[in-house]
Amino acid sequence: MKIFGWPLGFVMLGCYLLTGNNYALAITVFTLVTKLALLPLSIKQQKEQAKMAVFQPKLKRIQEKYGNNKERYNEEIQKLYTEEGYNPMSGCLPSLIQFPILFGVIDVVYKPIYHIFRVSNAVINEMMEVASAAGHAFEAHSYYNQIKLLKIIQEETELFHSFDQEIIGKIAEFDMTLFGLDLGVVPQFKLFYEGGFNWYLVLPILCGVFQLAMTFYMQKSNPTSQQGGGAMNIMLYTMPLMSVYIGFVVPAAAGFYWTLSAVAQFIQSF
Repeated sequence: MKIFGWPLGFVMLGCYLLTGNNYALAITVFTLVTKLALLPLSIKQQKEQAKMAVFQPKLKRIQEKYGNNKERYNEEIQKLYTEEGYNPMSGCLPSLIQFPILFGVIDVVYKPIYHIFRVSNAVINEMMEVASAAGHAFEAHSYYNQIKLLKIIQEETELFHSFDQEIIGKIAEFDMTLFGLDLGVVPQFKLFYEGGFNWYLVLPILCGVFQLAMTFYMQKSNPTSQQGGGAMNIMLYTMPLMSVYIGFVVPAAAGFYWTLSAVAQFIQSF
């Protein structure tokens, strides 16, 4: 996550400054930027699907002729793909590339002090030492430490009087909320949270719903999807479940990005 988080941190910072320091809006703009960057690959994916539709009758003839001979059938299919210049796995590439981006986003979300305010790790460690001396506990190697430190700075700003007050002031004013929901919170799978309905359930569910809608749309709109390869089909139906799981194990900000990404992908494909 550090490898992908480092360059994407600069992109997120640019989006944050561009949106007037609005974190939720910065994530929205970041999603659009990444989708535009991946647009050439998505276009290539659509072209590969169209190419397969053109030689679909040839696939059908091979099925009729060699359907009972699995080895010969696979040989003829590979020969056809070579002749037509078609790669059945090329349709998976845009989806697979989403994961390194997601890993980078997760790193950015977990480390707002480093990525958004460009505070060095050495200074962050000094801040954590000050907070620890005041009675706050941090778990060793926990991804959540920076978000916890950020909350402490916001609630007990006076503890950090020895640090750059301009930076401390910006951190103190940093708003991670969206419609009243703290995007730094990791959603929990329970109906009630802090005395009321657990609205954090919405993001992981929306992640799965939009990914599922995307799967159904791709299957319906692409008549050759069943010939796209078993790996492609397995990935399509696994993605909605993975999206729900991801939504429940990372801060809501990452789930918000993943939901927006699914919506943007659906609109782009349409």
